[in-house]
Amino acid sequence: METTEYEKLKYKAEKFLREKNAFTTEKAKPTLEISKAVFEEGATRKKINPTLYRMHKEKIIGRVCEMDGTRPHWFLLPSP
Repeated sequence: METTEYEKLKYKAEKFLREKNAFTTEKAKPTLEISKAVFEEGATRKKINPTLYRMHKEKIIGRVCEMDGTRPHWFLLPSP
């Protein structure tokens, strides 16, 4: 079975969050920092956003934002 692009990016994002101990809202990491860990060169928030929002929808990661709803930071949720 072939690994999809989403699965590759998800693995890298999860690995980064785990290495940074991002298991709580206090240790959540900003979008661009995750993108730089996943893509290295040419990293942007726009490139990683679809992966992060899909992971959020699948309840793999949680999201916290500024009071105005901007600048999301991401953290790993406990496995069900």
